[in-house]
Amino acid sequence: MTTRIGRNGRLCTVLRRSYAAAMSRRTPGILATFALIVAGLVALGASTAPPALGAEPVVPYCSAPAAPPCIVRLTRAAVDVDPNLYRVVWNEKAPSSGFYSWYFETFTGGAWRADMSADGTDETTQVFKLVLDFGSFNPVTYAGQGSSDFENPVYRSVVDGHYRISITASPINRLTGCDFNVDPPSCPTYGTADDDVEGYLDGVVNDARWFGETAAEHRIIGGFSDLHNTEYTGGPPVIVTDPVTGSSTMTFTLRNTHAYADHTTVFHGNQQLRLPNSMLREVYGIPDPDTMSPGSLATSLGGSGTGTITVHPEADHTGVVVYVTGVTFSTRTVRIKRGIIVPLAPTHLSSWRISAASGRIYFTKATPRGSRVTSYLARCQHGSSVKTANGYSTGVTFSNLARNTSYSCRVRARSKAGYGPWSALVHLNSAP
Repeated sequence: MTTRIGRNGRLCTVLRRSYAAAMSRRTPGILATFALIVAGLVALGASTAPPALGAEPVVPYCSAPAAPPCIVRLTRAAVDVDPNLYRVVWNEKAPSSGFYSWYFETFTGGAWRADMSADGTDETTQVFKLVLDFGSFNPVTYAGQGSSDFENPVYRSVVDGHYRISITASPINRLTGCDFNVDPPSCPTYGTADDDVEGYLDGVVNDARWFGETAAEHRIIGGFSDLHNTEYTGGPPVIVTDPVTGSSTMTFTLRNTHAYADHTTVFHGNQQLRLPNSMLREVYGIPDPDTMSPGSLATSLGGSGTGTITVHPEADHTGVVVYVTGVTFSTRTVRIKRGIIVPLAPTHLSSWRISAASGRIYFTKATPRGSRVTSYLARCQHGSSVKTANGYSTGVTFSNLARNTSYSCRVRARSKAGYGPWSALVHLNSAP
């Protein structure tokens, strides 16, 4: 097995040095920091203490006025927030390393707090929408701790030559306690009362410079996002390509404390991954991702515990969302690879014996699963005699049939990914 990335098959290089420096500079008490590297995201570290007051600068509003990066708009439940009650704070501003990260705070009990539900208000039921203007910095990919009911909670755009990103997400209840001073990080079975962080929301964007040298290469993963509630999602996830089969697999390692301080209530982890069509084409080798079905990606969840993974093609056919839900811990492995992408078998077959030597097989078009149908192959058999013919629509015509001979026929679809399965048999009469 060879660790590779992208269509060029370049070896993954884990850019640890710049991110290690960022980790050493992080604000003490920041609950989580993330940087995107090597085909995905890597957690930089976490702490269980709330952020120190004034430890990092507040993200300004563009209307202040302020130069990018700045907030275009911040809403809670579709209403502009009071900046005296809610704010966004920089965790790391590292454009030279290719990323920015931030977290949310609310003012309660005379202090700014990142555990926004600390006063008893359930912020996890509220939807926050943050629109950031990054100027000339291109936020190619996004990751964050939060949750969303939207298929794609992240929208990227360019306005007046400035790159913008819009994130719609709700805070989460985190259970911390993992030890990041060891490699790999170790998470306990039970947390303490101080490890329960209610109402937390953060984010990080990355310019994808590690993926390639050109803007065209960066666009391959443009729109990739990872929204989760687990304390650790790092590793980093890499794309591993089998040199024999060419099959690529992306792996995430999820870690979290298993249960709360009462030793009874079990923490359940969730992860929402969005894979854009360009990534599905170039990394997974799916020719027509806008035709994908849930089975077009094969997933697995390794490690001991419960959890499910479902694949959901987006309604607008611009990407696929992978939902990892109900995961119990401490260490689990999410793997995503290409599934079955050849077309389904044609259905509703019928036949017509046109003449003594010719006949036609009719059918309903095959449904693609990641690779569009390019043609159909029909096969009719009588004993050891086999006749084949090709077609491009909902019927295939045979012109070399034996007189007074009946046939059993079936059809299958052809695509760039190969042939799909054969259809059910249909009988072709011996005479018109």
